[in-house]
Amino acid sequence: MTSPNWQYNSIYQPQNAPVFPWQINPLANPPVTLPPVQATLTDHNAATDDNPQVLSQLRHASHGHDILRRLAVGDTTALAEAGVATTGLYDPTLHEWGLGRRTNDNTYWLISGGPGMVDWSAGALAGYASIAHTHPYEPIDRNEVAQDLAPTLAGSLTAWQATFGNMPIVVMPGNLWYLFPSNQDLVAAYYTNHQDTELLYPPYCLDANGWLHRSHGATIAIEFGPVFAALRGDADVIAKESASAIVLGNPASKVVEEQCLLHLVAPLTVWADATPICTGYFQVDPLKSTSGRAPDFAWFRSTVPTGVLRRRPDVYQFLDAARNG
Repeated sequence: MTSPNWQYNSIYQPQNAPVFPWQINPLANPPVTLPPVQATLTDHNAATDDNPQVLSQLRHASHGHDILRRLAVGDTTALAEAGVATTGLYDPTLHEWGLGRRTNDNTYWLISGGPGMVDWSAGALAGYASIAHTHPYEPIDRNEVAQDLAPTLAGSLTAWQATFGNMPIVVMPGNLWYLFPSNQDLVAAYYTNHQDTELLYPPYCLDANGWLHRSHGATIAIEFGPVFAALRGDADVIAKESASAIVLGNPASKVVEEQCLLHLVAPLTVWADATPICTGYFQVDPLKSTSGRAPDFAWFRSTVPTGVLRRRPDVYQFLDAARNG
């Protein structure tokens, strides 16, 4: 897919509409030849946030995206095609799934997360980079959204952005916030220094009437990233108090970094198949990431927030220079 044209504090606009991996891949819908079973799942309630599992190797990135977008809307046949057997009535929409790239050999793997997250910092996922993930199903009340905003998804997102862009996303009517990345999604991308865009597959499609459907219609994908940080105005003062150099990988340095963070910001586009229906900037409070999947103290803005935005290595360079200044 085409990467966004992002520059520091520039106006983000998507380039030519990307052709998503499952659309260009001729093997996306091949005659099904089931692979050997690589893992067996018995109970969706056994999936926990603190115990992500690497389940099975996928053929390539496009195969992984195809599997994830189908799992997001409850297609259990995707598991069998990924070499994962299930017992009983296994509901894949009750916890998150991840697509991870193993960095030592560039292979792609299906990962089972918990009801609140795929914890990419867990030891089991060391050496895996996050490429995409799903969110579990949560109902969104169309009547409440239409009453406050607009009767279509594109209209409601545009209206909310224009009317409430300077207000926290917790005012989003009808639970529409479940369409967005969580604070934790941006925090995870920032702290792993993930430089690429990531795809979030929410548990909805876009139907012919322009609204959300649980399983039928255009594939909705939320493209976000890369993630940048805005620092507090007194970050240089905080950095001067550090007893040692501020370097990546040093636990004491991370404490200083956390004290200096103000917001995390990422460009965001909502896609329906290859059509962008809304673009903007997602901005979150990095310290408010404990309320589950719903964004907490987050904003969806039509223009980039003011101030200097830095990638994580640049944050460390700035703070160490300030300490020595």
